[in-house]
Amino acid sequence: MTENRPVMAQVIDLLHDPNFSALERRLNRINVFEIADVRDREIKHSNLLRWLMDPRENHGLGDRFVKEIISSVYTNAIDDSADSGVDLETFAGLILDDLSESVVEREEKDIDLLFHTEDKRFVLCIENKINASLSNHQLDKYRNYVEKKYGDYEQRIHVLLTRSGYKVPSDKATIPDEWLTLSYDDIHQDIENVLDGLDPESITARLLLQYNELLENLGIVENLELVKTIRDIHRRHVELFARMFGRPRVRRSPIPEEFQSLYNDHIKALSAVERLHYNTEAPIQDRIRDVILSELDAMRTEGLVKDCMKEGNSSYLWFQTERMDEWINLPDRDEAGSWGQADGNAYHYWIYPDDKHRLRRPTVQLEFGVRAQPDDVLERMDRIKDVANPEESRKPSRGRIFYRRLKTVKTGIDLSGINDPELIVGPIERNLRDRIRTAVMEMLDYEREWFKAIDAQNA
Repeated sequence: MTENRPVMAQVIDLLHDPNFSALERRLNRINVFEIADVRDREIKHSNLLRWLMDPRENHGLGDRFVKEIISSVYTNAIDDSADSGVDLETFAGLILDDLSESVVEREEKDIDLLFHTEDKRFVLCIENKINASLSNHQLDKYRNYVEKKYGDYEQRIHVLLTRSGYKVPSDKATIPDEWLTLSYDDIHQDIENVLDGLDPESITARLLLQYNELLENLGIVENLELVKTIRDIHRRHVELFARMFGRPRVRRSPIPEEFQSLYNDHIKALSAVERLHYNTEAPIQDRIRDVILSELDAMRTEGLVKDCMKEGNSSYLWFQTERMDEWINLPDRDEAGSWGQADGNAYHYWIYPDDKHRLRRPTVQLEFGVRAQPDDVLERMDRIKDVANPEESRKPSRGRIFYRRLKTVKTGIDLSGINDPELIVGPIERNLRDRIRTAVMEMLDYEREWFKAIDAQNA
């Protein structure tokens, strides 16, 4: 459409767009899972999956759905080719067995889904993650419980179910390859497969169709036709959406007051367009993140840092060092620390995003997490603070404060003018790597100076 048209003319154009009308009709269809407010709540998805996996439930599927899951997990394991330690051929053979006398548990020792046969042939442990991240030691806790209670079962299979089916990061499990993968795309296809044999007018078929539609509408599973429609709407009315949603960024902006009524009246369709609007930044973020994580991992391999973030979709990337670990990190606590986990992390060195939560202009920062730390650790933090930032020494680092940022190193990176991730190659990628490495090395130089000063005080 022509740019700089009056706002009301742009709104009228949108409301008369047949694609926008079709999108509204689809998203406004009655869906029992929307009524039940399932959305992206893992507990409610796990409840539905438990019902579908239980052969003795009243859905009329018997063991068909759980066999579809077994088939998907097997296919993913073969494609991945990692050494999981699982006898995959025996595992796949379960598809031909009678699993009708099996049991599915919910939240047994906090495990999302635990399927097991009564004749001790097979137990399947599934951890379900839609949005939440894995906490440290969580998967090891589940695996150890299954190995102890079900150790006499012939097959013990551990599966991580996520939106994209990503592999367990090496820092989230002692033996990450033991965890096989499953995605919500797999779940969506498994449901399509069982629908083929159902009466389309049956209650079960209608429920499953609505559940798959919910996964598509929320973007948990990508429906290519739906995505194409939304992209076309966004492209044709890009000026209006720029006014309504602001400049694309990682976190959404408030809807301006002049568009609030329009947004509320068409909230489902406009929310779908809004998700796409903000996701235009995602491919750039993903590419920058991949390059930075790759460089951090290279520095870990070289022994320059002790550990670093391996993968994920956060804008906050971390690394840690041997000396700082020895100084302030702890064994597990009973109470969650500043980053929400009862683990030993009392600090992070961050590759920190800019004020729009993007990695286009990152800095390197040292941050202490002071929540739930014992007095001796807080005292050690204070000693670092005293030598790193003497002017800050009078400010409190305890009480209700969760974080204390001690040092920031600028990287000099500015990728704000790049909007195509495929451009972050060659000289641009090398410059990004070099500047990250230089800034990290500068931070490590500061760390050496701090401990040199502390060692002199202790002498």
